[in-house]
Amino acid sequence: MNYMKKIVLKNLRQQYTYGAVGIQELSIELDDRETVAVLGGREAGKTSLLKCIAGLAPQTGGEIYINSRLVNSAKPKDRDVLMVYEDGGFFERRTVFYNLSYPLKIRKLDKNDITNRVVDISKKMGFEYLLDYKIYTLTLSERLRVMIARALLREASVYLFDDPFKNVQPYLRRKLFNELYPYIKNINAPKIFATSSADEAKTVADKIVILNYGFVTDMGKAEDIIKNPNCLLAYRYMYGDTSNIVKTKIQQEEDAVFIEILGQRINIEKDKLLNPIYIGKEVLVCFLLKENDKGLKAHKEYIEYVNDFKVLHGKIAYTDVKFYIDREKDEYFALIDQDTLKIFDINSQRNIYF
Repeated sequence: MNYMKKIVLKNLRQQYTYGAVGIQELSIELDDRETVAVLGGREAGKTSLLKCIAGLAPQTGGEIYINSRLVNSAKPKDRDVLMVYEDGGFFERRTVFYNLSYPLKIRKLDKNDITNRVVDISKKMGFEYLLDYKIYTLTLSERLRVMIARALLREASVYLFDDPFKNVQPYLRRKLFNELYPYIKNINAPKIFATSSADEAKTVADKIVILNYGFVTDMGKAEDIIKNPNCLLAYRYMYGDTSNIVKTKIQQEEDAVFIEILGQRINIEKDKLLNPIYIGKEVLVCFLLKENDKGLKAHKEYIEYVNDFKVLHGKIAYTDVKFYIDREKDEYFALIDQDTLKIFDINSQRNIYF
């Protein structure tokens, strides 16, 4: 079935008065029921993008269409957009019930209907006992539940989520995300989910947009970006914190083209290089290591505990490396996962090996 394009952004630009770029030439389309994840770190432009779509920040160029209607000059209330802020946007000194019912009150719904809706959603999400509590007394996890519940109570053409789990401690973030994401997933409308977590982006998205200081560095389905990341930043997001980066030189002997990393010679296909001019030049090689008793011996420096995982930090052939391990033991060995090996230009950090 073909769905109507619910959101269309054409060459969207946003620049602050002091010169900083919020968004630079972003174009994207969302179908009905499609979810796009906007992935980036601090000051990447995630919030700037969402505020432009919601009408809370003026764009300096480009066009925004919602339901086939150009909304560049439309006020926020006329765009039929719901935005979930990282801090919730609550009335802190009001009760949970008041905060949940307020958006429905201003839309002049029947009082009994409002009460029934609020009570039903609070029961469904397991916080009915909090309805008389003031927002400022809630824990962070309770605030998140109320935040998502408020989004579910309203119908909108577009739902925007501004990194809602950003302020949650890492050990709790994954648990809360897995608990609350099913409610977000079931929203029957297009969604743009901004996040600083690649795991969240890969979970929620039909399509991922990676932003860096307002510029799109990569865009596509998660599996496509993993297979061929456009740049080093995209690689590190997709492959995670255990990705290893080594500076080396592409060499050639007769017909063989190869690189040397961790004391190993690895042949590469010349035809897959973006340009043969890279032969003889220094490049950045990225890869993952997999623990394997038949692999290269790693000298342990320390073990990092990341949620339920263990990451060994050490050296192989005098090179700093890291990789996941099953358990602590006397000796560690690892193999280069050649399916994850990518080569990047040392200056532009663009992918040069496809």
